[in-house]
Amino acid sequence: MRRFRYVLLLVLLPIIVSSCETLKTSKPILPIKEYERMLVGRLDADYVGTNNCLSACHYHDRIKRDFEASTMGAQLSSKSGMPIVDCESCHGPGSLAIEGLTPEKVKADAAEGKQTACNYKTLIDIKSLHPQAKSLICLKCHTANATFNLHNWNGSEHSINDVTCTDCHNIHAGPDLIVRPRDTFRICFKCHKNIEARFNLPSHHPIQ
Repeated sequence: MRRFRYVLLLVLLPIIVSSCETLKTSKPILPIKEYERMLVGRLDADYVGTNNCLSACHYHDRIKRDFEASTMGAQLSSKSGMPIVDCESCHGPGSLAIEGLTPEKVKADAAEGKQTACNYKTLIDIKSLHPQAKSLICLKCHTANATFNLHNWNGSEHSINDVTCTDCHNIHAGPDLIVRPRDTFRICFKCHKNIEARFNLPSHHPIQ
């Protein structure tokens, strides 16, 4: 028996060593710059601030108003008095998006009844990101502060099953970002159809 174990160890040892070496030399599926672009936007763009973005495009004024009144938008730096979170925190630097857009152009478009649109293709395309990358946009801030329950998000059942933060939370929905109990059912039942069926059973205690 001992001899068998010794032979087995000799057979497995090269495989284990080879696997470890493979892990050491393995590379990301995408180049590092692509991951950076996913999370921080165009590396050749600069941050210009929300006011500069909105001065070129008034289409998002309502979103700005709601966001500023929200929990995230109301947070100001104690040192500078500037917002800690703004549009570019999630969408990436916006200099290329508003390049060439001037107040004069906005006025001219408004006179013709048109809305001036920015070049949104230069911003982070959040909708097309992989689910884990979408959540990382949020986790850039939400694991750096006191959101303790999100520290292990990447290993959670939701994350493993490609559920993202924005599947449940919509920061553009309005100033109140709290998910209220009456909305919880609607949000959860989008995926948990089997649980919804149990809730609808004609029983005093449908959940066992």
